[in-house]
Amino acid sequence: MLASPIRSEMRLRDASPDEQLPVVELLRAANAQFRDVLPETLFDGYVANVVDLERRVREGSTLVVAVEAEHLLGTITFYPDVSNEGFGLPSDWAGFRALAVHPNARGRGVGRALVEYCVERARSLGAHTMGIHTGAFMTAAVRIYEQAGFVRCPEFDRDATHLFGSDHLGVVNAMAYRLDLSSRTAGRGEGSTG
Repeated sequence: MLASPIRSEMRLRDASPDEQLPVVELLRAANAQFRDVLPETLFDGYVANVVDLERRVREGSTLVVAVEAEHLLGTITFYPDVSNEGFGLPSDWAGFRALAVHPNARGRGVGRALVEYCVERARSLGAHTMGIHTGAFMTAAVRIYEQAGFVRCPEFDRDATHLFGSDHLGVVNAMAYRLDLSSRTAGRGEGSTG
């Protein structure tokens, strides 16, 4: 269960170009908890990929931030066409990746708010489905996604070691999830927990 309601002072918006360095720092801080969970080369490859904001912008994504009194609380990258991410999801789906909440802002609904923002943005663009990938070790994120109504679609799972340049480690599953946006309750925490 999520700890507390969202503070009314929190705002969600597209990041400005001068926020790229603080976003990179936030992404590093938020993902540091996985250093001891993943093999070192996979962790390093994942972090290098997730902080490459310029590449994600070239892929047609939008960097979104959650701020409170101009303090950066969290970030997510929204894809109107998630196939541009290059992880094998269909081109007629929207999606997001790199959900990150600063360790000092956790438990305040920031991650949930960022996911809901992307769901509403996809819906406003006319997308019928959202698709994402995550890791089983990202338990807080998985909980947020499932509470938002995302369900597993293992036919789109990918080998994270291949995605992040660590093929020699064996298979580490990047689990695929989807959300049907045609449902009136999709993304509002009332969907299936698959």
